[in-house]
Amino acid sequence: MMLDKTSVKDLYVRGYTATEIARILSSSKKTVEKCIERNFKEFKSEHSIKLYERRDCKKAIERTNNQFIGNAQLVKWNRHSYITNESGTLTFDKSRGQAPGDLPIRYKVSY
Repeated sequence: MMLDKTSVKDLYVRGYTATEIARILSSSKKTVEKCIERNFKEFKSEHSIKLYERRDCKKAIERTNNQFIGNAQLVKWNRHSYITNESGTLTFDKSRGQAPGDLPIRYKVSY
């Protein structure tokens, strides 16, 4: 399967990492890294700025959400949205759609 360079460029410039881009485009991380290395070196500074903006925004949202309710309580209240895998970790049930941004995708239960 060929990798769409315009999609890679768009996501890279918006601050997505190679791992995130690979997951979005259903490709391997190494393929995406090579594509970025070969074609988009000139966008490195723009990528870095957007990457830090995305991370800071995500941290701010998580910090705000955790002021009112912690992950354990949030998972407990939304238990119907999770399935338990073989290692005992709760994972979001993808058959329910996409997880909201404030809901943890994986949660390790500690007893």
